[in-house]
Amino acid sequence: MALLNREKQAAVQQLPIGEITPSPHQTRRDFHEEELAALAQSIDRSGLLNPISVRALPQGGYCLIAGERRWRACQMLGWSRIPALVWQKDDADAAALTLAENLHRSDLHYIEEAEGILRLIAQCGLSQNEAAALLAMSPSALCNKLRLLRLSPAVQQALIENNIPERLARALLQLPDEDLQQRAIRHMAAEELNVRQGEEYLRQLLHRQQHPPYRGLLRDYRILFTTVDRAVEEILYPAMEDYAIDIIIGKGPSANSIRLDLPKFTLIGATTRSGQLSAPLRDRFGVILRLELYTPEELRRIVERSAGILGISIEHDGAEEIARRSRGTPRIANRILRRVRDFAQVTANGVITRQVADEALNRLEIDHLGLDSLDRRMLRSIIEYYSGGPVGVETLAATINEESVTLEDVYEPYLLQQGFLTRTPRGRCVTQKAYEHLGIPFHGQQQLDL
Repeated sequence: MALLNREKQAAVQQLPIGEITPSPHQTRRDFHEEELAALAQSIDRSGLLNPISVRALPQGGYCLIAGERRWRACQMLGWSRIPALVWQKDDADAAALTLAENLHRSDLHYIEEAEGILRLIAQCGLSQNEAAALLAMSPSALCNKLRLLRLSPAVQQALIENNIPERLARALLQLPDEDLQQRAIRHMAAEELNVRQGEEYLRQLLHRQQHPPYRGLLRDYRILFTTVDRAVEEILYPAMEDYAIDIIIGKGPSANSIRLDLPKFTLIGATTRSGQLSAPLRDRFGVILRLELYTPEELRRIVERSAGILGISIEHDGAEEIARRSRGTPRIANRILRRVRDFAQVTANGVITRQVADEALNRLEIDHLGLDSLDRRMLRSIIEYYSGGPVGVETLAATINEESVTLEDVYEPYLLQQGFLTRTPRGRCVTQKAYEHLGIPFHGQQQLDL
């Protein structure tokens, strides 16, 4: 690498201090005046023992590579010239040297360190493994540093201002939103919690968010109906309209009706077959919503959050690849994440990149649209054995040796949603899109008498 090719520099030169400009690749955010003043006193007393490093600019003047604090301290002393080593470096090499030099300083904040690592990777065209080797870090440690940049700028600044340890900063990634992260930082700073206490506090805070306590339990009625027949509907009508239930006690002439008043409640119904509900019951729901599949972006955020909870090192592109191939379902995304993690631990030092995720999912026979081997076998069987359809589900199930109910409930819905499969009165048919996905020439299908 050019970064490591440090040719012999010239002797120390006395350069005009006003002709030197700061490096645009400086990682440090803040230069504290008190620390600079103390450094200036030391230099004034003992001299500048370690020259700064610069490179000559084509347009004239010099640009700093290393030693900006010393340069600033000498300016405070009113020096006109400063001893410097002039390096023969281009801009890319100078950027790499500046970043690497700053990242090795013990007083650099971990947020600044993470920003510097990201800049080093981007500007020098390094992979995470190469950057880790250059900085003498393990790939997992470097990945954990970069994960901190997922926090919002406001949260990052709060971490710096409140001197929160890096371990607790990583634990903050488990919290679902920025407001909660800010609240946690303020609490840990005010209570001066150590790392162990802070981790326990964050664990309890996350648990409370995921499992909120029930309120008003004595007046909180929850009834689950797995089926809604006529008798259940007759109970629900007065409950929904009058907040009361009429109960008949006894039989015949001696029967009495007792009305039980109910507290106001919210009735929530969930079904995949709303058409089988009676119209009077369906019309009594004030709001009817339809749940759609998750988008890849939403699934990516879910995957990244799950990775944080499980302590999995995953890059943004790796999470995107898993999300794109999860059939729009968080449950499937989390299952795939665990399997890709296992693969990454064996082949990629535990870091999930796009390349690692793609290779793992290919070995699991999950293609770029989320179709698995049975999905493709189902489509291919209809094409090869039945000329693209139509074919009945029972016949198809027997052909591929699978239960018909499994095909109808597990595989068909996603294939229908993706436009690979259609249902007709005579059976299932594949579409031209399925031919193209499988790489099979499309020559038309049988004409259907519909």
